[in-house]
Amino acid sequence: MARCIAQALEGSNVSVVLKRTEDLKSPREVLAADIIIIGSSTHFWNMDWQTKRLFDEVLYPIYVHRKQKLKDKIATCFTTSEIEPSGRQCLESINRAFGDFGAQVLPGLVITNDVPKDKAKAMVRRFVRDILRTWKAATR
Repeated sequence: MARCIAQALEGSNVSVVLKRTEDLKSPREVLAADIIIIGSSTHFWNMDWQTKRLFDEVLYPIYVHRKQKLKDKIATCFTTSEIEPSGRQCLESINRAFGDFGAQVLPGLVITNDVPKDKAKAMVRRFVRDILRTWKAATR
C-alpha cells in the first residue's frame, strides 16, 4: 500500500521519500518533510511494534525538546487490518501521537484484507487526493 500511495503522490509532482519505519534513524528525516504519512499493520487493535518504536525512540526527542515542532506539517496514516474497527483503533493511536506533536492531522486510511485490489487502489487515490488538497490549501 505504501508504494501505491507513493506512486499516486509522485503522479501529482510531489517529491516522495519512501522509507520503512525501522529505517528511520533521526528526527531530522521527519522534520524535513512537509507531509508525513506513516503506515502500520494493525496488531491487537494497535500500531505494530516498528511504528511504536519510531514514536518512542526516533520521534520522542522532538516531543520532549521541541513542543509543537510538527505544527507546520500535515500528518496522516494508513493501515491494513483484518476488520475495520481494529484498523480504525490503530489509526486513532497513531493520529493521537501526531496530535501530541502539534501536526495538522488528517483522517487515515484503513484497508481490510478482504478488499479487492481495484477497490483498494481507488481508496488510495481518494486518500491521496484529500492529502494533496489539504497540503495545497496550506501552502497558498
